[in-house]
Amino acid sequence: MTLRPQKTALLVAQQIVADIQQRGNVAGDRLPPEKVMLEQYQIGRGTLRESLRFLELQGMITLKPGPGGGPVVEQANGTGLATSLTLLLQFENAPYRDIVEARNSV
Repeated sequence: MTLRPQKTALLVAQQIVADIQQRGNVAGDRLPPEKVMLEQYQIGRGTLRESLRFLELQGMITLKPGPGGGPVVEQANGTGLATSLTLLLQFENAPYRDIVEARNSV
């Protein structure tokens, strides 16, 4: 089995989280504008947006639309982990009871 390198979007998402921690951002803090992040991480718009969507799906940020919007830090919780675990169990044909227990554990 050949290991695939991690996607750039995931690596950037990890760097964004590291930067959030380094800056001491808390829930409600806005992240830098897209233009600044594109320059900071030296990536294309599609990769940045994929990174931000990943973080949004994990419940780590929200993406506010429109002028004055952008990525906003959220309070971390286990919802993203529970969702990922539920999907993994479902994909592996785990018994329904196990899936419900994983979903209710948050």
